[in-house]
Amino acid sequence: MSENTTASNSPGVPVEDPTPFGLLTTADHKRIGRLFVVSSLFFLVLGLVLDLLVRADLTSGTDFVVFDADSFAQGFALSRETLTLLFLIPAFLGLAIYMVPLQIGAANLAFPRAAAASFWTWIVS
Repeated sequence: MSENTTASNSPGVPVEDPTPFGLLTTADHKRIGRLFVVSSLFFLVLGLVLDLLVRADLTSGTDFVVFDADSFAQGFALSRETLTLLFLIPAFLGLAIYMVPLQIGAANLAFPRAAAASFWTWIVS
């Protein structure tokens, strides 16, 4: 009989660095995709809280509870922009970065460092 054993540190499998420095320097498409999705979920919560504040302001008949008249329009626009630009687009991008290499059978993304740079540019800006 033969035994099937796998080496824990085989040369073809990259080992993920669990430190914060590993997050900064990763070139793994799965990890970059997860970074996009998790960060966009944070912005989803932020946008929904802002939207709830706007909706709470709408429940009162004439008085503004949370915002004044000028800030209400700004809060409404900011909640929609947050949900669109900071949640929806990066969530789809992260899903694509994670799934497309798996679907086509590629070992990695074509330019993984460019994808990582786009994530960190999005977070910083």
